[in-house]
Amino acid sequence: MTSEASPTGLPPELSEGPGPIRRFVLPGLFIIALAVALFMRRPDADVNVPFWKLQGEIFGTTYVVKIVPGDSKVNQDSLKDEIDAELAAVDLVMSTYKDDSELSKFNSSKSVEPVKISKELATVLEEALAVTSLTQGAFDITVGPVVNLWGFGPDKTLKEPSAEALDEARGRVGSDRFTLDMKKLTLQKHDARVYIDLSAIAKGYAVDRVGELLKKHKLSSYMVEIGGEIRARGKNPKGIPWQLGVERPHNAPTQEVALIVPLDGLSMATSGNYRNFYLRADGSKVSHAIDARTGEPVAHPFSSVTVLHEDCVTADALATGLFVLGAADGLKIAEANNLAVLFVEPDGDTFKTQASSTFPKFRTK
Repeated sequence: MTSEASPTGLPPELSEGPGPIRRFVLPGLFIIALAVALFMRRPDADVNVPFWKLQGEIFGTTYVVKIVPGDSKVNQDSLKDEIDAELAAVDLVMSTYKDDSELSKFNSSKSVEPVKISKELATVLEEALAVTSLTQGAFDITVGPVVNLWGFGPDKTLKEPSAEALDEARGRVGSDRFTLDMKKLTLQKHDARVYIDLSAIAKGYAVDRVGELLKKHKLSSYMVEIGGEIRARGKNPKGIPWQLGVERPHNAPTQEVALIVPLDGLSMATSGNYRNFYLRADGSKVSHAIDARTGEPVAHPFSSVTVLHEDCVTADALATGLFVLGAADGLKIAEANNLAVLFVEPDGDTFKTQASSTFPKFRTK
């Protein structure tokens, strides 16, 4: 059974979280959202509790769905087929790698006239624009041309752009360069060069879609993870909230869990810049996280931010936007909007955390 929501949209226990700044000391590709779901892939303890684990590949990554079926009558194999079909449908709308996807067709068009779009695409675009506004432009689905220019796009040509090239690319970025009409379900470019990339929000939307599918089948205890974006409801086979790991931000090739966060009735997304970067000649690091407002890689310390929200689509986008803002500005927005947010930063051979007041209690690993 999920927690009863408070008027703020968060379960009551989140309003009882610890103070805003906490510190712990421990021994010493293009990833927008990097949540660590290592605990999803461990053997589950209570073999007496019926338990399903469904998994596959989508969006160039993997998905895992863990379910405590309870009294549901749905067939496990048919459910797997339904999940695959649901994810394929999202991919056919929002992929930038499939030439025949709805979004790719819009991007390749040079028309500046309004075009009809699906309700699914409109819904994600509307949420993206809301997060753009909330993060003061730090999250922006038109930033792709600048990201590609810095060498973190599909061609992976790592290089620093010239000032002239950067100015040209920045001229194509901005949510004011297109108009979404939710009533008419139309999308209109104001610049034929506009290119929309939903990679920092579409996985979260897909997670929610799978969650709603499970709800339709009266499955109330589950955890869905797609490429690190997670939604959890009910209890795990041990009868406790699902236990999620947040990765320790470091440059080592192995993953280490820094913190363990209980999750019930919420979604979780994490964005970090400590694995995807390249080095300048002077040894300084160039992060893949690009600030859409400046066209420059973020300059704050290499770290991560984890966001909890009822909807994974929102958590996914917020994680990217708040990470670009950095801990100081990101936490101000989190407090002003009652968001559950946790920044984790390296501190020599240790790490430190800064959390908003609504982030739940967690433990170190």
